[in-house]
Amino acid sequence: AGPLVEGQVGGYYLLSILAGGEPRGLPGTTVTRIEFQRAPDRHLDDVIVHANDGQGKQAVLEVQVKRTIDFTASDPVFRALVAQVAKAAARPEFDTQRYELAVATERTSTKIERSYQEALSWARELGTQETFFARLNQKRLANSDMRTFVQNFRANMELADAPHDDAAVWRILRRFQILVFDFNQEGSSTQILVRDRCSMLLAPEEVSKSNALWQTLVNLALESAAKGGEKTRAEIRERLVNEYHYRFAGDRQLANAR
Repeated sequence: AGPLVEGQVGGYYLLSILAGGEPRGLPGTTVTRIEFQRAPDRHLDDVIVHANDGQGKQAVLEVQVKRTIDFTASDPVFRALVAQVAKAAARPEFDTQRYELAVATERTSTKIERSYQEALSWARELGTQETFFARLNQKRLANSDMRTFVQNFRANMELADAPHDDAAVWRILRRFQILVFDFNQEGSSTQILVRDRCSMLLAPEEVSKSNALWQTLVNLALESAAKGGEKTRAEIRERLVNEYHYRFAGDRQLANAR
């Protein structure tokens, strides 16, 4: 199941670059290239998204895929993830460009949605570590699960021999995301989204192939991951047209010209 979820997350980002839309985790950007399995060059190496914003500035999103993760003090998956995050945050470009880190997981929980995501949102929105921790430690504003999540994150940074003072923890938390992809859950909203997006890309007479297109993208992601490869929009579209014989609707970016 692990490789399947990894392929689905990779396929999701291949669909983003194919559609010319912004990638999840990097709003306001357009994908230029996607890399797979690039360790040891990248520390969160399952999917690496390269993109440009509206001013042409580069942005990077590193994604590590975990089918399940608990974010608890005793969770070895969380401990290993934070060690990878700390190494990624030590890269020089982490502080000089837009550089995001994320874990993609298949399952969510009440604590993830109500507490962990809220703590990450505060770290991103509050302008200094002093403001963040002052707010986090106010019992009427933050709950105990939020504080426990940050404490566990700090403890795992210490175990990884990484800086773990308030400034170091806040610096990473404001660039870290938890992305939930419920591909294999009953009534999956993500599955509906990708199939609808595939149908909009295909020519009207090819809409019935939307599910087949999605499965092809997942397979292409798995194939590229096995080789530590990368994909651009032109490469993906060429293979889909020439090898798999899909027919696409006109590129929406060329609508004015048409």
